[in-house]
Amino acid sequence: MLTTNLSVRAGCAAFALVLVAGCGGSDDAEPKATKAPSTTAAPTTAAPAPAERPKDDKSDASALAFAEFVGQRVIAVTTGADLDEFLAMATPDCKGCINLAKQVQKDGTVKQEFDSAPVISDAKIIDQDEATGQILVEQVVGLSTGRKVDTATDKTIETFDEPTRLTMRVLMTWKEDRWRLTNYSAKDES
Repeated sequence: MLTTNLSVRAGCAAFALVLVAGCGGSDDAEPKATKAPSTTAAPTTAAPAPAERPKDDKSDASALAFAEFVGQRVIAVTTGADLDEFLAMATPDCKGCINLAKQVQKDGTVKQEFDSAPVISDAKIIDQDEATGQILVEQVVGLSTGRKVDTATDKTIETFDEPTRLTMRVLMTWKEDRWRLTNYSAKDES
């Protein structure tokens, strides 16, 4: 049986702080991360907004597409995208979502900027419970170099000199004829 007690684990990389805003959690929420190859590019103001939400149906392909969309939306929120839109696709008790909302509100005008859009890969279903309609997907989120910036002053607070790969787990529930984000976790061990 799947647990909805996936919590976001704090990582070492500063840019991952917003992604992994909550500390502590179960062993289920401890995926691994690896360094991505280095690239050079001029920083952008923010990661591009992800595509529209994929069509929902109760299939493995739809669940994987929704997990990828969640990964894109989490990164987009850290760069200034609409938090309420993100929260609208989640259940009210999504702990990772609650932690992300608290961190974004705490950071205020501090946002992250990446040199290129996040790359989501290696998505796979690692657990599912037909009785509850829950599916747990694990995927890799590749983040480029960039910076953390106070958008009110355009002051760079920190730079991200190395690309990083986070392993993200997305727990979703089939509810009211669509996927609902029940929780997510992201971990960076680089």
